[in-house]
Amino acid sequence: MPEEMRSFWTAFIASALFAYPWMRAMRVMNAVSETYAFAPESHQSKSGTPNVGGVFVLAAILIAAAVWIRGAFTEISIIVFGFGIIGFFDDYLIKRLTGQRGLRWKTKLAAQIVVGLVFCVVRGFNWESAFAAFILVTFANAYNFTDGLDGLAASLMIAALIPFAALQSSALAMAIIGALLPFLVINAPPAKCFMGDVGALPLGALFGWVLLSSPWKTELWPWPPAAIFLIELVLVPVQILAVKTIKRKIFPATPIHHSFELMGWPETRIVAAFVAAQIVLGAISLSLIADWSAKR
Repeated sequence: MPEEMRSFWTAFIASALFAYPWMRAMRVMNAVSETYAFAPESHQSKSGTPNVGGVFVLAAILIAAAVWIRGAFTEISIIVFGFGIIGFFDDYLIKRLTGQRGLRWKTKLAAQIVVGLVFCVVRGFNWESAFAAFILVTFANAYNFTDGLDGLAASLMIAALIPFAALQSSALAMAIIGALLPFLVINAPPAKCFMGDVGALPLGALFGWVLLSSPWKTELWPWPPAAIFLIELVLVPVQILAVKTIKRKIFPATPIHHSFELMGWPETRIVAAFVAAQIVLGAISLSLIADWSAKR
């Protein structure tokens, strides 16, 4: 069996085994969501849903990495623990310790930069490793913005990683896919569990690591799967800048998937549309891969 498939099955089985015990643990910990007051009205019913489900996904990925991706295990561990701890503080600990809803965005970003610097030091501090850290932080936040509807983030990540798994033969991509599949079952609408920042931040950074492991400098094919994540990220500061400068919104809401909610689309339709778009982007990527492979 290829190493990539071993990585997939290890993560899949571990995730499936961890899911139910962690669901019970979240209830005991009272690790449940409180819906933001300004969130769309349809989200108010989601209050009380367990919200740190990403923990068991990350545990499964780490097990697969420890067994099958040992050469990159240190870097993967820094990403998982570094960004995961930030997310756990934001999702759970800050609320328990201070009563605040979560970390302030400046504090959260500063902590992510620190993790990026640690990654730089381990990789060997130079301009290339500094850019790699920038990519990790960028995709950590991009994916975190994407996590807002039942089943959306997990489905998009699985679809985004397929081109990398197909021809890049990425064992990490396969591990992430395997770990996310059991989570997707309980995150599908109506969600019984949310990923939380504890899952979204490190998973986004891991996607950045997979992207950096591809021939992204010389080929176009690694970039289409990243497009939706980047669009979700970029439109948030664009909206904020518009409100501050011209005193009006450009979009009904950001992250952009919430705009479709305000237009009256049901969650399931939005998720289906975004996943369909991600599949098309993956098909574009695979088409470019075919051209790239033919040139080699």
